[in-house]
Amino acid sequence: MLELKNITKKYDEKIIFENLNVQFNKTNTINGIIGKSGSGKTTLFNILFGLDNDYEGVYTIDEQDVKLFDLKKWDEIRRNEIHIVFQDFKLIENFTVLENLILTLNCKEDEAKDALEKLDILSLENTKVKNISGGEKQRLAIARALIKNPKILLLDEPTGNLDDVHAAIIMKCIQSLKNEQMMIFIISHDQRVIDYCDNIYVLENKTLKLEKENKEVVSSYSKKSTLEKIKSYNIKYVLKAMQRNNKDIIINYIPVSIIFMLFMTIFLFFYSISINDLYEFYSGIDNKTIYVSTTHYTKQYLNECAKNNYIIISNDGTRISFSNKDLKDVKNILGVNEAKLYNGNVETSVDYKGNELNLVLDKNSFSSKVKKTKSYVHFPDKVQMEFKTLTVPYPYIKHYNPKHIELLCGNYPVKNEILIPDFLAYSYLKNENLNTLVKQSIELPIIDEKRNQVNQKYKVSGIYKTNYENNIGLTEYIYTSYQNYDFLDLFQTQESYKNHVNDFNQENKIHDIQKTVFKDYDSYLKAIGTGLDDMIIVCKSKNDVKKVTKELNKLFPHLRLMSQYEFKNGEFGESYIRTVLINIGIIVLVALILGIIILFLNKGYIRKRNKELAVLYALGRSKKDVIIIILLEHLLISTIAFIVGYFSLWMIRILYLRYVSTFNFLSLMFNEKVVLYIYLYIILMTFISVIFSIHGINRKKLNEYLK
Repeated sequence: MLELKNITKKYDEKIIFENLNVQFNKTNTINGIIGKSGSGKTTLFNILFGLDNDYEGVYTIDEQDVKLFDLKKWDEIRRNEIHIVFQDFKLIENFTVLENLILTLNCKEDEAKDALEKLDILSLENTKVKNISGGEKQRLAIARALIKNPKILLLDEPTGNLDDVHAAIIMKCIQSLKNEQMMIFIISHDQRVIDYCDNIYVLENKTLKLEKENKEVVSSYSKKSTLEKIKSYNIKYVLKAMQRNNKDIIINYIPVSIIFMLFMTIFLFFYSISINDLYEFYSGIDNKTIYVSTTHYTKQYLNECAKNNYIIISNDGTRISFSNKDLKDVKNILGVNEAKLYNGNVETSVDYKGNELNLVLDKNSFSSKVKKTKSYVHFPDKVQMEFKTLTVPYPYIKHYNPKHIELLCGNYPVKNEILIPDFLAYSYLKNENLNTLVKQSIELPIIDEKRNQVNQKYKVSGIYKTNYENNIGLTEYIYTSYQNYDFLDLFQTQESYKNHVNDFNQENKIHDIQKTVFKDYDSYLKAIGTGLDDMIIVCKSKNDVKKVTKELNKLFPHLRLMSQYEFKNGEFGESYIRTVLINIGIIVLVALILGIIILFLNKGYIRKRNKELAVLYALGRSKKDVIIIILLEHLLISTIAFIVGYFSLWMIRILYLRYVSTFNFLSLMFNEKVVLYIYLYIILMTFISVIFSIHGINRKKLNEYLK
């Protein structure tokens, strides 16, 4: 039962209704509402349908005041109890006739086709609504109402665009609904419609009066809707909406794909210079090894020296280099398996005999395998090959590999052995099996210590991986074995001591040299120790690293340790966290800026869809449903835009940027973890922008599209 009590409605100063009172309690009736233009017929429907709550008085449905209904209750009523056929149809123009029923109502295809057949428009099922006539749209809107099978049906000028034949079809369908215990209201000036009405109401003098009543109608308001509660198949709707709006989506999301590509580039750049650089630096050390050097000091020690105005820091207050006692103390620590002193600061361009490599590769001399790479056309015409000594002795380089040399096969070199790059190895092979070259001898042109140009045979210990598929530099390297250069005799001379003293006095004049390791020659010799600055400590297991680290900090309190444990927990860990936070901050800032741009793009696109969303709202979809539809659509489109942006960047890199060293960081785009991070950022950007965009979608605005 519907009842309006003392309803007063105004538009500014104009009064539409004044103390309007009416009660509708007969279900199987057709109620015609007539009146002059501007008398308030459409306003009455808006009140009955819940689109207009700005009135005085009480409107009740089944004796419940509708002003007490929340949005969820109204959604349920529009979905199951009341349906309206608007004068301008409120159809989704880009969908086909059949899709307007199946996707908006989630009904079965057979039900939809039956309704279309009743209204003689089944032949148009695959035609887009925008391509059919006004009369056909009218019949489609009524077909949609038939499927809903509501208790109450509101029709605004249902035959206004129809000829006599189709008007008769419509009214017969409407009359059949009346016989199924439906309460029907029709706004019309059409005499063809009025003849079918059981009751005629006239809107005049700001109230509604009953002019004609069919008293023979039997009221039965106990009928319940035969429709079960409809489940929301939002994903089907989203996919079809994307298909039907593909032109708008493409126009809107081409700039979004470009924005995503720009964001990916910025993300990869900052990731490369911060987190990845740190990871690469420390990934050269395994999980049971600790590296320490007398030239690397703790942050606390450096701060103390700076506070005390030390200009040059050449020792930790006790040692300039490690002593044999230092090595013995380290080896005696529980959990240490082995320790080695060496000089890792010397890197030369000669082999173990002092010979220099005299090899220049002509671009045309590369193997056919190398020439097949797309980057070959960008190779320099001449590539200078040079020897380079390893800075860590064998076999400790297996534990600590600061140059991140990646072995493809073989091992690191010792004595007369060499480690050659893959692109050079292929030049010595008839097949592509690199293993066949390991332990074989090859002849290389060299310049010996007497400056003679001769050929020298070297055994290939192994082959290392390069980036030749992307680029080759003007200078590439063949690695020779670690050379244990001994400078102790030089360091122990009086001349060396005097040089240290002079340097200290010149740069640190305000400090008393008597309180340092340079106070006398004997103190200096003790501080020089073995003359070796670097130490590798290999623990028995990774579980021993923590306790060994604790003991090393006691032995060398001012020296900075480097290990995977320190990277996560020590001074390096603080640097890591700080770098991560800076990196995240920059990326979030960039994401925010780009998100704002996407927000404005999305707002325009969503604004175009407001009429469509209003139709869904009128059909009983909740605001939650509308939000889910928009969110799902944009997440799917953003995923597609991300893929397009990713492959666009990939193509640009393949065709050009891979040959520009400045953009080497783009190689990270093939890192699955990094790609996942980027995708999650983009989804977050999309989510935030959509939430802000749909924040403006409220009931009041949607109502305006329906009035």
